[in-house]
Amino acid sequence: MTIDTWEPQDFLAEFCERKALCLEWIERLEELSQTEPGRLWARHLPRVVDQIDFFRYLCQDEIDHYGEWRYHGFQPDEVLDFVDEDLNNLVPWVCRMIGMPKSK
Repeated sequence: MTIDTWEPQDFLAEFCERKALCLEWIERLEELSQTEPGRLWARHLPRVVDQIDFFRYLCQDEIDHYGEWRYHGFQPDEVLDFVDEDLNNLVPWVCRMIGMPKSK
């Protein structure tokens, strides 16, 4: 008999983590926009915050309705993949904007 080492993913914790990450990004960007170098890109801040807020609200919606019947057909893992893919695309741009090296 073989033992399956697969463990279920705690989607609720994953969504909470992504939401906290989005909040952290927004706070950090708002702090950095007040610095002298940050004034160069501060005019873009509302648009960037809106983009990050979209993912934060998406995660919050998943948290609020966790375990409910999913009428839209997307399962939690598909929503996480969507959020992760787009946040990963946003990271290099934000890192360049604030002059922070992208961690690997």
